[in-house]
Amino acid sequence: MSPRLVPLTDEARHAIGGADSLRVDTLPFRIGRESRVDSSTRPATDRRGRPRAKPNNEAYLLDNGTPVYISREHLQIEQAQSGSYWVRDRGSAHGTVVDDNWIGGNRVSATVIVKADSVVVIGPPDSPYAFRFDDGEVPSDHER
Repeated sequence: MSPRLVPLTDEARHAIGGADSLRVDTLPFRIGRESRVDSSTRPATDRRGRPRAKPNNEAYLLDNGTPVYISREHLQIEQAQSGSYWVRDRGSAHGTVVDDNWIGGNRVSATVIVKADSVVVIGPPDSPYAFRFDDGEVPSDHER
C-alpha cells in the first residue's frame, strides 16, 4: 500500500480538494502550491504541466489564505534504500514542520525522517495545513 497524507484540519482537507487523503504514489513525491488564479473549481491534486515539460510537482495544493503558507515548490517525500521515508523542504519561504522539527525556510533545503503517524505541517508551526503521515504499512497482529 502507498503512503499517504491524511488531513488533520479543514484547511488541509480543502487544500487537497476535499479528499480523505493524498496518496504518495510515486517517489520522490513533490508538493507545491497551486499558483493558477481562481483554481477553486479544479481539484488541488490536479497533476499538470506544460506540453513536453516535466511538472514541478506531483500534487498541487490550494492555499487561499493570507498569508500564503505553501510555496510553489514546497516539499518532497523520499524513500531511503533502508525503506524509511524522509521529508525534504525544497527551500520554501516558511519551511516545514515534521513533529517538533522545523526544517527549511528562507530558501534553505533540509531533510528530516518521517514515521508512521508523524504530523507534517506545511509552513510554519502555526500553519493550518497539518497532515498525518501514514506509511502504508499494515500493522502486524500484535500491534493492532
